[in-house]
Amino acid sequence: MGTVYYIIEVIVILAVVLIFCGSMFIRLAYRGHRVPQDYKYEPTVTVLMSCFNEGKAVYDTIKYILESDYPKDKITVIAVDDCSKDDSWVWMQNIAKLYPNVMVFRNTENKGKAHSLLFAFEKSDSELILIIDSDGELDKNAIKELTSCFFNPVVGGVGGCVRVRNASDNWLTQMQTLQYNSVFQLAKVGETFTGSVSCISGAIFMLRSSIYNNIQADIKTRTWLGYEVKEGEDRFMTNLILHLGYKTIVNNKAKVFTDVPNNFKQFFSQQLRWRRGFCRILLWSVKPTIFIKNVKTLKSIPLFRLYFLSMLAFIAPALITWLLISSS
Repeated sequence: MGTVYYIIEVIVILAVVLIFCGSMFIRLAYRGHRVPQDYKYEPTVTVLMSCFNEGKAVYDTIKYILESDYPKDKITVIAVDDCSKDDSWVWMQNIAKLYPNVMVFRNTENKGKAHSLLFAFEKSDSELILIIDSDGELDKNAIKELTSCFFNPVVGGVGGCVRVRNASDNWLTQMQTLQYNSVFQLAKVGETFTGSVSCISGAIFMLRSSIYNNIQADIKTRTWLGYEVKEGEDRFMTNLILHLGYKTIVNNKAKVFTDVPNNFKQFFSQQLRWRRGFCRILLWSVKPTIFIKNVKTLKSIPLFRLYFLSMLAFIAPALITWLLISSS
């Protein structure tokens, strides 16, 4: 059994090295980090936000959006307070009074991010939808960088680059900064090169309104072990876009800045939430009908990352546990 474990460990290391080197090669040799754009293409955009206990941060986030280098008459912000227990709703109302293109709503009960965004979407009438977190700092050029990619009708979803704002807090935030940079500057480069990014970050996620309308039924009816899924499932949405035959890409020139957890309690809570979402999408992906769709729509790199590395990630801990028990 020990031999099997070491074989799997070697395979995992080789796979990671292969992905790293492959992404680096695509970035340098084929400029795979660059995407086709047309800055003359300026469609209307509605920014959707779901807020829960963000306080003044939600006010600042909306202000960053409105200060974007994009035609002001083509931007609308629709924010939904998901029953915050702090003063978030007050801050949302304050900024809505200052800007006519900002609409704010409050849920009568906590519905979760996914359903709050869909409620906001019902109020929109733009060509493109931009989903961002309610505590993010959107770069002035982000909207322009994202929309310019949609001149190509085969592009259905475009993500941006999530940058860490509090990198200098401590060594934990520094490690997360390294992780974020490696993901966006390397891992997603290969997927963008093939036009099949498997997960666009929910912190900065733009898609066509027509596509969001087509997939909203899948989002509304999604369950996990019999329970309704309330979280914003960015990986799930990305896969639905691919299944419709569209391309998904990441434009690293479109930036949003966010704070990462600077203590272990917040960090493990975040990681647990992310891993729970990853488990949901993995088990959903192994369904025969979904597996066939993924094989047809995903290219080699994201397909490899989704299935092969995911399976190894589940097998390796089990083998380690077994070895520890058997050797004791």
